[in-house]
Amino acid sequence: MGFGRQKFLNIKKYSMKKGYYQKLGIAKKILIKLSTVTTVLVYVLFSVVSPLKTVNATNGTFSWQKSNTDLLADKYNWTSVASSADGNMIAAVANNNGIYTSANGGITWSTQIGAESRSWSSIASSFDGTKLSATVNGGYIYTSTDSGATWTEQSDAGTRNWTDIASSSDGTKLAATVDGGYIYTSTDSGATWTEQTNSGIRLWYSVASSSDGTKLSAVVNGDYVYTSTDSGATWTARVSSGNRYYGSIASSSDGVNLAASAGGPGSIVTSNDSGATWTVQSGAGSRHWSTISSSSDGARLVAQVGGIFNTGSIFTSIDSGVTWTERTIAGTRHWWSVASSSDGAKLTAVTIDGSIVISTNGGSSWTEKTTDIKNWISITSSSDGTKLAAVSNNGYIYTSTNSGVTWTERTSAGNKDWISVASSNDGTKLAAAVSGGYIYTSTDSGVTWTEQTSAGSRIWNVIVTSDDGVKLASVVWNTGYIYTSGDSGVTWTEQTSVGARDWSSIASSSDGTKLAAVAYGGYIYTSGDSGVTWTEQTSVGARDWSSIASSSDGTKLAAAVSGGYIYTSGDSGVTWTEQTSAGTRYWQSIASSSDSTKLTAGVLGGYIYTSGDSGVTWTEQTSAGTRYWMSITSSGDGTKLASAVLGGSIYLATQETETPPVENGSTNTVGLVTPASSISAFSLRPVTLTTPTGTNITSSSTVPESSLATQDSANQYPLGLVNFQMTTNQTNNQIVLTFETNLLPSQVTPRKFNPNTNSYSNLPGSAGATVTEATINGKHHLVLTYTLIDNGELDLDPTTGIVRDPVGLAVSNTTYDELARTGEGYIKIIAIVSSSILMFGIVLIKLRRRRGTVYKMIQTRA
Repeated sequence: MGFGRQKFLNIKKYSMKKGYYQKLGIAKKILIKLSTVTTVLVYVLFSVVSPLKTVNATNGTFSWQKSNTDLLADKYNWTSVASSADGNMIAAVANNNGIYTSANGGITWSTQIGAESRSWSSIASSFDGTKLSATVNGGYIYTSTDSGATWTEQSDAGTRNWTDIASSSDGTKLAATVDGGYIYTSTDSGATWTEQTNSGIRLWYSVASSSDGTKLSAVVNGDYVYTSTDSGATWTARVSSGNRYYGSIASSSDGVNLAASAGGPGSIVTSNDSGATWTVQSGAGSRHWSTISSSSDGARLVAQVGGIFNTGSIFTSIDSGVTWTERTIAGTRHWWSVASSSDGAKLTAVTIDGSIVISTNGGSSWTEKTTDIKNWISITSSSDGTKLAAVSNNGYIYTSTNSGVTWTERTSAGNKDWISVASSNDGTKLAAAVSGGYIYTSTDSGVTWTEQTSAGSRIWNVIVTSDDGVKLASVVWNTGYIYTSGDSGVTWTEQTSVGARDWSSIASSSDGTKLAAVAYGGYIYTSGDSGVTWTEQTSVGARDWSSIASSSDGTKLAAAVSGGYIYTSGDSGVTWTEQTSAGTRYWQSIASSSDSTKLTAGVLGGYIYTSGDSGVTWTEQTSAGTRYWMSITSSGDGTKLASAVLGGSIYLATQETETPPVENGSTNTVGLVTPASSISAFSLRPVTLTTPTGTNITSSSTVPESSLATQDSANQYPLGLVNFQMTTNQTNNQIVLTFETNLLPSQVTPRKFNPNTNSYSNLPGSAGATVTEATINGKHHLVLTYTLIDNGELDLDPTTGIVRDPVGLAVSNTTYDELARTGEGYIKIIAIVSSSILMFGIVLIKLRRRRGTVYKMIQTRA
């Protein structure tokens, strides 16, 4: 049984309506493990190869890159962060959001399933990061034994105002504190809990544990530090610690060295005898301390100044708190939680207003990270692929006018339960649907929006439009009807003749007259009169249809089955062909070029697949990675693709159709492409080499730097180096290299590689090199022009009349880093890491999530 187009279920509270909603146990079996995605910069991959060959784009090969959707909305109200002993496995919780984990020291993050939006207050980790435990303020405690992939609600301790949780190194012994309650302990990884009444009812704020879980220490907001040496059975008030507004406490692995921080403003106090005596560390000063963390030996401490109403810096100490260094480089922020590796070298700090920063050198330097995660649910494209629009569930509408390079958040339509978006041919008219709300339209590419109430507030699922944006059609999930509009969404007609069903998708011809719709657990239906009458196409059978796409004339259709095959039709849906070459998978979305020869389909928890022959054969696009692909859109010619990931990002792909004008060795002009690379955003982009009339290019190629004997330590070569050899009867030869790229002349420097000396250098002054801009076929190019002298500085072949010269456009490391920070251009790329994780995303599949109780954070930590 598949998921279909269900949208955002609370996976622990499934209705069993008609058997379409899956219980969590079934869901676990269905979902496919995902690969973690790492966003990296192109640290050039160009090498000299022999023999030299031109690299051409092949049918079915797309260059994929992660779109820059790192906007303000990607930041969450982080409340706690925890780290494994080595600092590689990190877990963080966000208030009224989810749980996020990183397996590479905070470089990239994944949303974790089963931990939907709650008022998360704290998280703790075992030594190796496999066992996690998290608390909800006004809810239950949750535990995970697989690094956050799946979670178990531990109801034995009840629903309380949990403030903090601590774990033994093996994750079996846990201790949790309640604001205005007792301390609770567990010796079986959270399955059962003991209310430790000896601790007393207090405003418990934080708890720390020794590695074996026997020694515990806890602090009260407006009281003393309390310690226990018997895993929480009895507690001792450490009066010598002083009555303070404590907010956090940290412990060494043996429980001997303790450090507590107090706000108010307040002090940092330390103990080196398990809490018996305490010292006020005057070197730290009186500040609004929020959180403190310790290395395993207690020597290295990291503490934060901040909270909801205060901002400050991060401070570190390497002498158990006697002296402190203010790490101003991390910034002045509302710091809320910090985690440390066992050696104190790797630190992860979060703020209540949305930042995550990491340090790998004990706080000397810091790098800010963003999760860049949204619940993307639908994406649409103009015919030329330049204008995109995407919607985020429980988020906003986003638009792009440059094929997804940059995005604009359209807040005018509001933060809603968006489910689908559709675009006119030119991208000016948009229509978006809300699951459990209204349909909205825009006539200015998404700048302003109009709420169309005539169709009513419904559980809309998918919306489509004619090329001119005049004729719209939308389907309703949960036993609803199909609705059509002939005036750009102002008025709507309920098409009752086709019946009320669990509609999962609809497709339209370019003129809006031919429609095709699919019902989950039902048949395919077609209409030739804009939805007035419908034909039930029973020949293909009743299936769990998830998506359908149409050619511009409506004669060619392609439909996908969740947990089945892809089917195609060449006669407007009368007969169908089962396309088995792509396999039976949990297909979620399918898109078509205008003529339907190029198809693209995404798998929920799998890969993207493309076809260049109307679905007969398929290519698995592994470079895009396995993800929860929710929606795919295609340009009219099928060469530009954009796909949205649930609990992830938007990914873009381009298929280069240019072919070299001539073969190598036959003339003075050769068409090349940049080197193929599964991680490069510049893969297979056109490069043209032109030499003077009368010369003859005997060999040429674009080559990557990475496999050369030496790499350029000061520069990167995102476009590769062009290695060529030519014959000439003249001394001075003007060489012209044209690169398709959005880099600017000011960002590049012409340089060459000398394989004889394994060294890099700028082109000499005698070359007279210039870099200019040009627009070719509507695309931005850089043109490198320089003079190559036979047997001169650039010529690597001593033979008169034969010239050999590897040359490329270098980007300095400084400029490269700046491009990475600003997200400028196409330099951001993706590397697919082999480590797999189980199910992720706050929610899984396209069915409207019933909004439950929204918990509000009760903590009042200053």
